[in-house]
Amino acid sequence: MAEVQSDLTIWQKSLERRVNREKTVYMHCNFSNANVNVIGCPSIEGSPLKRVEEFKYLGSIVAPKACIEREIQNRTQTSWLKWRLLSGILYDSRMPIKIKGNVYKRAVRPALLYGSECWPMRKTDEQKIHVTEMKMLRWSGGVSRTDKIRDDYIRGSFKVTMVHEKLRENRLR
Repeated sequence: MAEVQSDLTIWQKSLERRVNREKTVYMHCNFSNANVNVIGCPSIEGSPLKRVEEFKYLGSIVAPKACIEREIQNRTQTSWLKWRLLSGILYDSRMPIKIKGNVYKRAVRPALLYGSECWPMRKTDEQKIHVTEMKMLRWSGGVSRTDKIRDDYIRGSFKVTMVHEKLRENRLR
């Protein structure tokens, strides 16, 4: 803990006291899985920093455990926001499906899969992403689930590959 405190003091001096005490938080990661109680907490000029269990860094949720449920939930929300921004194109019945597919592949899907290269994926996580993608494609195509049109046909109409193949491709890069 003393090392963390000394590093924090050095950063504060090098940044010429531009460290915001209200926004600065810390997260304790115990990678050895030992029951170690942290004595004290880092502080800036005597005021202790708030401890958090997870935080958002560059658009991704950082957590001490290899748990990505919150990250997938965050990516899903972000992709829906992007989809809503582009709903004028994606939901327009006069717009050709080919253009809708290109807009989806270029704008919405990257928001959904951002950071997926380093996710420890499970089948349930892939399924959540697949469900989100198919809901978006069905809405864009004006197709409901009660129309009983297969996912393969919808994906083929938009010329979009399966999301689990795209996830695998991202991890292999």
